[in-house]
Parts: sequence; structure tokens; C-alpha cells
Amino acid sequence: METQTRLNVLYGSLVIEDLISSILGNLLDIDYENSKTLGSKTSSLSFKNKIDLITDMRVLKREDAKKFELFAKIRNKFIHNLRIDTFLKCFENLDGEDKVLVKLYPVNNSESLSDEAILERCFDSLFIDLNKIIGTVF
Repeated sequence: METQTRLNVLYGSLVIEDLISSILGNLLDIDYENSKTLGSKTSSLSFKNKIDLITDMRVLKREDAKKFELFAKIRNKFIHNLRIDTFLKCFENLDGEDKVLVKLYPVNNSESLSDEAILERCFDSLFIDLNKIIGTVF
């Protein structure tokens, strides 16, 4: 399960970052796939830099940018720390961010889900929400 969790977070991250790069490419009239700043080269802007740029351009609301930033924090914990392989371990290293995530995306716990399952569902809801934001804003 833990390996699948890491893969799901990584895949979601790749999808969101590609969409953000594509949007920036469209806004700036840049071929993002071949761009030094938006593509996948070592000189490319970080995910946070891309979100900051879109926010500075007033294309993305600050409250939505915070959702992207939360997503990036979760992604970074899974990608940069081998020992973090569950959402519970992830949020042990992100003080209070689990409460933010659960408040943003409450889960009906009529099924008596484990804390891990609740956080996973919240993360899935965050991913879906970011896709909707991208679709509606851009």
C-alpha cells in the first residue's frame, strides 16, 4: 500500500505541474515543452515559482494558490523523504497541515475509516479540486 500511496502522490504531482506549465505557456505565449523555464530542464522554475507567478499575474486567487502550496508540501514530503510512505507519516512532518486538509475537504466517516484512509480521501479531493480550479480559472 505504501508504495502505491507514493506513486499516487507522484503521479498527481506530475499531472498538476504539467497543467500549470501548459497554462503558463499559453499565458506567456511560450512553447512550454521546449522552454528552459517551464519545461523539464534543470533550469526550469520550481512548482512553487510557477504558482507564485500565476498568482502575481492575478490569474489565480490567493486562496486557491494556498491549496496548490499545500499540495506541493505533501508532494515534497513523499518525494524527498524515503521514510515517509503514508499520509500519517507525511503529516507528522507537516505541523497542523492535516487539520487544514481535513477542514478543506471533510470526509463523511460513516464507514469508520482509519486516519490514513481519511487523509488519503482528503488528498484525492484536493487533487480533484486543483484540477477543477485549473479548468475553471484557465
